[in-house]
Amino acid sequence: DFLLAEQEYAFLVEQFPRSRYTRRALLQSARAAMAAFPGIPYDDAPLIEAEERFKQYVSLYPGSAEQEGIALLLDEISETRAAKELHIGDYYVRAGHPKAGRFYFRSTVEHWPRSIAAIKAAERLEAMGETSGRESEVPANTPAERPDEEVRE
Repeated sequence: DFLLAEQEYAFLVEQFPRSRYTRRALLQSARAAMAAFPGIPYDDAPLIEAEERFKQYVSLYPGSAEQEGIALLLDEISETRAAKELHIGDYYVRAGHPKAGRFYFRSTVEHWPRSIAAIKAAERLEAMGETSGRESEVPANTPAERPDEEVRE
């Protein structure tokens, strides 16, 4: 049971912060929390716990974190959380609540801009007739934006 393991390892870290097993317990707590996540349609609380524990591990043990590949695990968590947010937006659109869907699509683009889910969310927003904010920003005073005015140098 990954939830129980995550809680027990977290308890060890909390109760015995100077133990020689603290580093390992913190890492195992984060891994167990990540493994406890049942999938996109379910609550992402275990992912949030895992993310916090991995970040704590990185701050306390930067050398070990690099060797353990924690940065890749944090990227994986971010991608999964972004995919979950996109999934919620898709649900609302299917349920006939496009305004709520747009909210979640915008949130995906805003919170995880470099994720695959953000690209998909931007595409969904565009299909709904809304800009996502991902396109390159052109200043409003450029000639392309104001064709009726003469360009002066």
